[in-house]
Amino acid sequence: MGIWGKVKKIDGKYEVTSGIIENLKNQIQEGNLKELDKFWGKVEKEGAPLLEKIKDNHNEMLVTFLFRENEGAENVVVVGSVPGYKYKENTMMKLLNSDLWYKSYVVRNDVKFRYRFSVNDTFDDDYEKRSKKMIPDPLNPKTFIYVGDEDNEEVVDSLFEMPMVKDEKWVKERCIDKKGKIELVRFESNTLGGKRRLWIYTPIGYEKESVPCNLVVLTDGFNYTNVMSGKNVFDNLIYDKKVEPFVTVMIDTSSDDRYKELTCSDIMSDFICGELMKWIRENYNVTNDPAKTTIGGLSLGGLMAAYVALKHSDVFGNALCQSGSFWWEEEWLTHEYEKEEKLPVKFYLNVGVLEDRPYDIEPTMMDVINRMRDVLINKGYEVYYEQFQSGHDFLYWGETLGNGLISLIGK
Repeated sequence: MGIWGKVKKIDGKYEVTSGIIENLKNQIQEGNLKELDKFWGKVEKEGAPLLEKIKDNHNEMLVTFLFRENEGAENVVVVGSVPGYKYKENTMMKLLNSDLWYKSYVVRNDVKFRYRFSVNDTFDDDYEKRSKKMIPDPLNPKTFIYVGDEDNEEVVDSLFEMPMVKDEKWVKERCIDKKGKIELVRFESNTLGGKRRLWIYTPIGYEKESVPCNLVVLTDGFNYTNVMSGKNVFDNLIYDKKVEPFVTVMIDTSSDDRYKELTCSDIMSDFICGELMKWIRENYNVTNDPAKTTIGGLSLGGLMAAYVALKHSDVFGNALCQSGSFWWEEEWLTHEYEKEEKLPVKFYLNVGVLEDRPYDIEPTMMDVINRMRDVLINKGYEVYYEQFQSGHDFLYWGETLGNGLISLIGK
């Protein structure tokens, strides 16, 4: 639309004005009421949010979220990696007496992010209720779908990519004739009680009598299998000869007990390192070498991976922690690593560049992850640390899964 956004930084905070919205407001105040219809017509054709350049700033742009009210709304809140999860601060403004709600933010021009709207938010602590009521942006045709199945509800978020976002390499399907296999196993666990879904990836050319494969064990198996294109990542890494062939066991931890199971749980740790590892080695041709055996996970799963490595470095010599929730219990696990002697474990840690903002009730993810990184490095651990161009979500976790495995078990 060819109009510049206006940005001032006062006491470390941005004061932003969308030139497009400001121009529209002036037109309406001057009595040009048809300008609003023209504006909506253009938005419906070109999509939302709005993007505006910022003068003398080549690294960021002004992003303006839009919501068109079709019935009475007391408030509209935008929620996502942009702008973050401090709900009251992200309440949109209404333009005069029109049907237009809007909110502008300064955003890096190399990121992508998911977001949704909460209409008539009650600003309480019932996040589950809020999540069920939130809707994707009706004006943005691009979506990210969290697929559902027997244990998971489908969730649709709006997706927005800034102009300088990089193409992905590992999550794309490109090994048409060189694919491994994934099988679903319903594992009867005495430790956990009842059956637990496992997704087992075996590489192309896998044979039970050949050289033992590296082993990767991941929690949140449903997400790695169905949301993050894990199979494509594994196939591509092996096809490109970045790693030796490996077997991956992905454990379903998507139940209501996920928080309990992945917050440094000894029951889950015992299950993985005892019952599950015994079964894997009886049924799959995998290594016994901890240096070639990796435990990994995302968010709470990243916390759990670091905990399992602390307790069982004789089993897992590598820990892959994607946006690890090291804030848990006032960073208890970070303090444990600070107290203990150095173990024979390598680490991959990552965090999104958009994880630099606080939540309503949790610390800033980037801060706690960076503190864990610093503690590990100071103790003498080998740590590969990476920042990716998104937030605490699935948009880059699949891609960085590839980078993490290369850093830990690459040739």
